[in-house]
Amino acid sequence: MIKKQLTRFIMKKIIASIISSFLAIGMAQAQYNQATDTYTLQDADVTVVNGVITVCSTSATEWGTGKLIIPQTLDGQTVTAISDGSDGVFQFKKINDIQFPETLSSIENNAFLGNKIDDLIIPDHIKYLGTNAFYFSFSIKTLIISQNIDTIREGTFDHAKINFLTNVIVASCLF
Repeated sequence: MIKKQLTRFIMKKIIASIISSFLAIGMAQAQYNQATDTYTLQDADVTVVNGVITVCSTSATEWGTGKLIIPQTLDGQTVTAISDGSDGVFQFKKINDIQFPETLSSIENNAFLGNKIDDLIIPDHIKYLGTNAFYFSFSIKTLIISQNIDTIREGTFDHAKINFLTNVIVASCLF
């Protein structure tokens, strides 16, 4: 009798665990848009401090795509910057396309180091690109940088193997 109850209890726990896992996977996939093959970052994916994304705990492997959309608001905060650090926030996340929010003004050091970004567009609202921000992004085929950029730090695009440049204004930038 006790053995039978114990077996039922264990089976219920196993089933509950399996259901919980499927629900968690379903919630993560909820922000994957199959029609556009994009993933929109969620609060659970990142840590945001005073509007600055400081950590991203997931990668394209979990997102189901390398096409990333960073929304204007995460964790109830307006996203204004992507943090710097020796471990870039989106370092080696297998990203191949990025859509930046209009509220973003700064991409700090090492932020997207080591991704395989195909076409990179730095829009008007981004004013600062930190050291090694796109370092080792081997597959950049096209780079478009707004004329409104204030600063591009040294090494921002080192080892990026860029094939085509558009709208690059060097005179007002600090290298």
